[in-house]
Amino acid sequence: MSKKKTPPVIQFTDVLGQLPEGSGDVLELYMLKKGGLVKVSGSEELYIVSDPVYIQQVMQKDTETYQRRGRYVDYLLRVLGRGLVVHNGSLWRNQRKRIQPQFHPKRIYSFIPLIIAETKQLLDRWEVAAQKNKTLSLNDDIMGLVLNMATHILFSKDFSGEIANTLNAVKIGNRMLRYKFILPDWVPTPANIRFKRALKRLHHNFRELITERSAATNKPDDLLSLLLEAQQQADSDITDEVLMGEMQTFLVTGHETTGNTLLWALYELCRHPEIAEKVYTEVDTLNGRAPELADLDSLPYCRMVIEETLRLYPPLWALIRQTMCETELGDYYIPSEANLFVSTYAAHRNPDYWPEPHRFDPERFSDENKQGRSKFAYIPFGIGPRVCIAGGLAMLQAHIILVMIAQRYRLLIQSFNPVNKDFFVTLKPREQIKVKLLRRGS
Repeated sequence: MSKKKTPPVIQFTDVLGQLPEGSGDVLELYMLKKGGLVKVSGSEELYIVSDPVYIQQVMQKDTETYQRRGRYVDYLLRVLGRGLVVHNGSLWRNQRKRIQPQFHPKRIYSFIPLIIAETKQLLDRWEVAAQKNKTLSLNDDIMGLVLNMATHILFSKDFSGEIANTLNAVKIGNRMLRYKFILPDWVPTPANIRFKRALKRLHHNFRELITERSAATNKPDDLLSLLLEAQQQADSDITDEVLMGEMQTFLVTGHETTGNTLLWALYELCRHPEIAEKVYTEVDTLNGRAPELADLDSLPYCRMVIEETLRLYPPLWALIRQTMCETELGDYYIPSEANLFVSTYAAHRNPDYWPEPHRFDPERFSDENKQGRSKFAYIPFGIGPRVCIAGGLAMLQAHIILVMIAQRYRLLIQSFNPVNKDFFVTLKPREQIKVKLLRRGS
């Protein structure tokens, strides 16, 4: 290894006060000042990565050196579960191979009728609010919609009666990350107690579902059946803990990613009526009918709105890795067992790749404007062998739901105060997004 060269340094005390609420913004600021790789001083060995060249090395070229482990990954386990997101080695490879067919394009296209039916039910419920000119909070409605879709897609089960409990468990778990930098898990804080109760209820539902599915004669073709079948094989490495972890991981990430993307997209359309008008013009070409698979290619602007939303508000705002040995990242020395945050959020706001990076502009993702841009400058679902397995499904859901909402309603935001960002497991709106609904065509 060549002479040791240390990356530029930022002080841990400058970052600590920003975690987790302002994590992305403070990291973006320091990346602009210091470059695409910095070391956080005053803590354990912690490095922040945002330059596409370094991202390529960490996420694609040298994945055996940079693995998903370490105490920051352990923080996420409580909310995400011990599923595919945190596995490494042979268990990860085996699970990825088993689960991949469930997210093949032909498979996810078969979910379109479900996505349309569930979205239509929500839009029908909104009719009352529209007729009475009532103010509506989007957050729980949108998150509940995609969570219900996730339970049908993953488990062929209607969890509508448990939606509120599941959302509550995730909300509490997200908030707990704020304190995990200071307090250990065993401290009986009110948040810890509430989260344990909510998670216990969720796991109870999982166990009931597993028992019911194991006894069923005709098992549906879904993720749960696939995992149970694999668990019963003689050489299986799927323990009950792994099975429950996969259920929790896919349920949480399966609705958090799509739900938050839609919330931010609707928020930005409310703030930019000129962009919303382009969306309305495009969706009106369907003449009021629900979009089919063949229609999606003819609705490119709506897709571009989703892609630009994922740039400004990447759900996976930081991707965590730990070095397995001493190494070099570019010209810089990185010790063994160093923790790395690959900052998707900062990478997506790098002015070298994104002119006027804070401006919401879907045209960045036109075929012409995408030409020549490094694919490592835009990684909303990660990149490399560990790219999000369900990214295609999330894009499909967001595209269809956005189209159907825009077909029926014009959303009028009720506060001109900016909605703040919370940087927890996913990048979430901190406040409720309150709107009134104007029936289009009325």
